Amino acid sequence: MPLTALLCPLWSCVSNSVWLSWVATHRKHYGTTFNTKTWLNTDPCGLFTACLTQFFICGGAYMGCVHLIWPWLGRNTFSGIANTLVFLSFLFTGGLSHLKCMFTDPGAVPKDAMPLPQDVDEANQQGKRPRKCQRSGTYKPPRAHFDSGVQRNVIKMDHHCPWVNNTVGVGNHKYFMLFCMYVSLASWYAIALMLIMFFTGSCNSKPTTEFKPPHCKPKPESIIFLVLLFIESALFGLFTLCMLCDQVHSVVTNKTYIDRLKEKDKSHKVRGNYCKTFFAHMREVVGDNPNVFDWVLPTRPRWKDMELLYGFCMPGSERSRHVSFRLLSTNREYIEEP
Repeated sequence: MPLTALLCPLWSCVSNSVWLSWVATHRKHYGTTFNTKTWLNTDPCGLFTACLTQFFICGGAYMGCVHLIWPWLGRNTFSGIANTLVFLSFLFTGGLSHLKCMFTDPGAVPKDAMPLPQDVDEANQQGKRPRKCQRSGTYKPPRAHFDSGVQRNVIKMDHHCPWVNNTVGVGNHKYFMLFCMYVSLASWYAIALMLIMFFTGSCNSKPTTEFKPPHCKPKPESIIFLVLLFIESALFGLFTLCMLCDQVHSVVTNKTYIDRLKEKDKSHKVRGNYCKTFFAHMREVVGDNPNVFDWVLPTRPRWKDMELLYGFCMPGSERSRHVSFRLLSTNREYIEEP
């Protein structure tokens, strides 16, 4: 087996060791608590699965280039360069989206969060008080749910994904969708290339002029790596495609996975107008005024009114002064809810 076979696991292990050692050295700055500067779930199992995901991405890049594209189409030909760029672009963007999803606050409610004025008015009309989470001790906005993985209330929480080592919420929903989309595209692109190569190549071709598929050669390492690439691409392609379809369904209906589960409880009311168009719902994912690059690249989404989107305001804002006046005038605080 050639020495180049060691490049993929070596590079993946080195890159994962570098950022893990950096996190371990500066572990005081990483976490999911109220006082940490940089968001990162430090659960050992989650870190392991996140490293494993990056390892599979690097492994797919190695096997797809070294054992599929370059022997078949060549390194210096136009078709070889074009397919290499497309394949690696999918994997690089998917890997970058994975890291951004892991290191981004999913929309955790801060410790000193306050309800919006309209939520206080609605609670007063119903004779109730704003909700307070018993487990985190913070105000609980209408579409927030407590996640035991990060021990925080997360706005528009969809689920806790171990592969990205984070909860998927309003803050990193875009990165998670891009991760699923690009990994799925890279997986099916690799499968399509392998099928074309095996069905168009001939074992009777001249060795000096035409390419022979790996199964025509006496050395088995190429066919072993291609079988591994096919299995990895099929598993990850199906998994990420199913996850992407589920996320698209959540955007279209404006209901997260947790919202759909709690629909069985008739007393649970979900905020949102489900008659909006898909692109209007996507503005809660990619930002208010997205350009072309914001739709396809893991850029940071920006919203004009983040308080209205997140469902809470912070002390010192204009809304917080109105909220303080309303709470004092009605002599109400919070009602604790699980």
